[in-house]
Amino acid sequence: MFLFCKREEINANIGDHPLMTRTPTSIVVAAAMATLAGVTAAGCDGAASSPGGQSAGPWSGPKNDTNWWLDVHSSPRGRFAVGGLPSEGAIMRHSGTRWDVVSVGTTVPLLNWITAEDDGTLTVVGNAGTVLRSPSDAQWTLEPTPTTQDLWGVAPTAAGELIAVGGTGRDDGVATVLRRRGGEWQAEPLPTLTRPGVRAFFKVWAGGPDDVWVVGQSGAVLHYDGAQWEERHAGTDRDLIAVWGVASDRVVMVGGRGNGVVVFWDGASFRTVDVAPIAGLNGVWMRNRDVVHAVGLFGTVLTMDFLTAGVPDGAGGLRGIVETTLETSHDLHAIHGGDAATGGQLTVVGGNLAVVDGPYEGSVFERQLGDAE
Repeated sequence: MFLFCKREEINANIGDHPLMTRTPTSIVVAAAMATLAGVTAAGCDGAASSPGGQSAGPWSGPKNDTNWWLDVHSSPRGRFAVGGLPSEGAIMRHSGTRWDVVSVGTTVPLLNWITAEDDGTLTVVGNAGTVLRSPSDAQWTLEPTPTTQDLWGVAPTAAGELIAVGGTGRDDGVATVLRRRGGEWQAEPLPTLTRPGVRAFFKVWAGGPDDVWVVGQSGAVLHYDGAQWEERHAGTDRDLIAVWGVASDRVVMVGGRGNGVVVFWDGASFRTVDVAPIAGLNGVWMRNRDVVHAVGLFGTVLTMDFLTAGVPDGAGGLRGIVETTLETSHDLHAIHGGDAATGGQLTVVGGNLAVVDGPYEGSVFERQLGDAE
């Protein structure tokens, strides 16, 4: 039986901006023992093991900081985290023993997301249409874009080609999709959405040039098949904040504001799961096609079975979900892991994202991934 560490119901009226959250009113009230996709999770401390091979380790951290950290990415060039302050962006790189600040040679707005191409080139997007590209550690270049909307996500579709998405989410926001091709960014022609009130797209994942998923405000979902964009309906009108996949039949979307929602795409249909009373979710990542890692408000970390997550267990619980609550008051915004070549670390980042006037705080947690994850 798969259970999760239960929370009291969370009731919140959260704004449209993806960083707007509330102080928690819930507490962890139960712990669980679970076995998930060959990984044994002990209680709610995140420690796990897999028979034979690398075992998953316990969470370490937090590394505390005076910047929000909004995304992290493991690549052959190392682990990079991006974020900053509402007025200024920041990047740091893990050198193998510590996190060091990366200088990009200029002042940039708050940075929201980072991705890496197969050749190691990094692309970072941020507020006010900001895009930074880095083919090597010594070179960071600002690229012009045709928008001043905040950019929240970016993903490569082919060598040198990427999709970036954004929008402010406010009344003046414009849900934006940009494509980089031939070294230039251009706005993508999009279908008129049937879903009202969509003023931002928050994240994008690409399995290739003909399999691109975009998620956003009010449950908006777009798919690109290599020829055109199509609006999809995933069965929720709640904000979808992040999307990740490992194949055309293994794509997961997460979101919610007060309480979390998870959408599974199996290549044929959507399966939407309301995971209340688990808190709203901000980030998702996968390496194994049947194991899903997600993070969210109030230090929430989930491990889910793609095939069974959310199935009622007959005793008032849900199968396929293990919840861990890290020892932090921060909201977790992103999660990413690496393979053996990049250290096999699962890294989580976040901060006190609801704070408007400071002081600002950020945090980084990490643990060793098990082979079965």
